[in-house]
Amino acid sequence: QANKLIRGYLPVGGEAASLADHKGGGALPDLKEAFSVGPVNVSEEMSSLAQATAAYAPNLWPEKPADFQVAAETYYREMERLVFRMLRIFAYALDLPETFFAPYFDKHSCLLRMQNYPEQETEPEPGQLRIGEHTDYGAFTLVNADDAPGGLQVLARSKQRIDVFPAPDSFVVNISDMMMTWTNDRWISNSHRVVNPPRRLLGATRRLSIAFFVNP
Repeated sequence: QANKLIRGYLPVGGEAASLADHKGGGALPDLKEAFSVGPVNVSEEMSSLAQATAAYAPNLWPEKPADFQVAAETYYREMERLVFRMLRIFAYALDLPETFFAPYFDKHSCLLRMQNYPEQETEPEPGQLRIGEHTDYGAFTLVNADDAPGGLQVLARSKQRIDVFPAPDSFVVNISDMMMTWTNDRWISNSHRVVNPPRRLLGATRRLSIAFFVNP
């Protein structure tokens, strides 16, 4: 069930990523459901911090399918390895020592979120999206997503919205707010959203994505 610790299952409409206010009623709920997993290798020091921050809270697991936890933890560890390779690449691109970012991620709080965008059997409210427009707040985000109708859009510096069509066996990389701050706006945190599928395609528009939010 949904919880304030960003762990376990989140139902459709359980959160609103957008900061936009719709006619004084607040942001509209997102048309997605998700399952979230935090760090899977939590040290004793990190566990002692769990009372002060939700970053190291224990994960919640469903009873079935039986191999779900093993699959999720395996994927999480592989993403950790990819993240540290990416951090070395980022440092190189910024003319910094290769291990520059490593000390800030030794007790990282990366979040794995598996997201399902169900087919929309009813018309969304005006302005309601699969995920409202927002930026991510960490260092960067790695997204493994279906190339399905009703997908990711990013906002270019020209203010033009661009549809993102993920290539097979690839990740979409979003720079996030913290990395923008760290680079003094040399790299920009991209505003993005997940739009609704065209109404004429009802019945064949389910979309899956796996996002890995990289947080120090």
